[in-house]
Amino acid sequence: MHPDQRVVVSLPLAEIWDSSGPIAATRGRQLSTADITQLLRAGPIQFVVADFGPLRWIPTDSMYDFWKCDAKHHILSPGRSAALEEFPGEYFYVATEWIRAAAPPATPLIVLERHH
Repeated sequence: MHPDQRVVVSLPLAEIWDSSGPIAATRGRQLSTADITQLLRAGPIQFVVADFGPLRWIPTDSMYDFWKCDAKHHILSPGRSAALEEFPGEYFYVATEWIRAAAPPATPLIVLERHH
C-alpha cells in the first residue's frame, strides 16, 4: 500500500506517517491546553489530526486558526476522563507530543487523536 492511501483504523496510534511514508518519531507525553499554548508561544507547531481515515496534517500557516477555532476547545486534560457531551460538538482530542528521531529538533509535532 502506498503511504498516501494509508488510514487510521484504531487509536491510540503506534506510529505516524505522511505521503512519503512512516515518520521516525516516538510517542511522548500527553499535553494539556496550557502545554500547547506554551509551545505555540515558542514558535511554529505541526499539528496532525488522527481520526478514522487518513491523517490530516494542518499546514503551519493555518496552525493558529486551527488552534483558536477548533483544537483549543477540545483538548482532554491529561489524566482526566470525560464524557463527549462535555465538549462542543461532542468530540475531544487526546493531544500527544511526538519526538522526532532527527537532530537537531524540528518543529514540535503534536498529534491530536479525535474521539467522538
